[in-house]
Amino acid sequence: MFDFSNKYFHFTSYNNMNNISQLGLIPQNGFRCNAINDDRVGVFLSKGIDRALVMYAAMYYQYKMICEYNVSEQINIILKEINRWENRKNYVKDIEFINERIAKLQLDIEKIKSIMQCKQFSDYLGGEGCLLSINKLNNYNSVNLEDCCYNGIIHSDNINMVFLYDKYSNNYISSREIIMTYLMNYFSTSDLLRKLSNDYKDCIDILYKDKFEYLNINNYDLKDIPIKSYDYINQKIRPITFI
Repeated sequence: MFDFSNKYFHFTSYNNMNNISQLGLIPQNGFRCNAINDDRVGVFLSKGIDRALVMYAAMYYQYKMICEYNVSEQINIILKEINRWENRKNYVKDIEFINERIAKLQLDIEKIKSIMQCKQFSDYLGGEGCLLSINKLNNYNSVNLEDCCYNGIIHSDNINMVFLYDKYSNNYISSREIIMTYLMNYFSTSDLLRKLSNDYKDCIDILYKDKFEYLNINNYDLKDIPIKSYDYINQKIRPITFI
């Protein structure tokens, strides 16, 4: 496998490819951040291809935990909390603070409802998508190798698209899910956990339990190409030279 240990990686949907190829990756706080009350604004990355798999496992765990928990019960708990804050208005002077708290709780309900509209995990990730690699980030070295939040714009000239090359059919596969399947066959759970804390164990175990499918990794090569070499409309590679 190509040495991806020193590159950064970012998940995105095919719908974003046109904008990214023109404008690059722009810091934002998107749907998944809102869903888990992460208020950071940035481009969310993972350093190293194995950490990209860990991030994928963490996102799957977030989605699974939200969707499997009783939605009505979640909403009822929040409504009871809103009612408690409403009752405090009768004897608390700081009404503005109470209103802010109630507004946040109401927003939490809307987030739960929006997540429940995702019929499957790929919807939670913004639709069918791919994996991007970034060659380098100037003057940046995150101390959190699993979850890097970069607050600058990453120019499209520095962004690549990751592919699996099928040695026998000469096909190029960009599907995020198939690439993650390849990585699950390449890395064992013990490989991933060797340099990580046990905080990630449940995420990784659940991903492998639910999503692992056998794939003969010897039939494939993992490569990346400049994002501008990808025809996002027809989902085909223009003539390129692999880097």
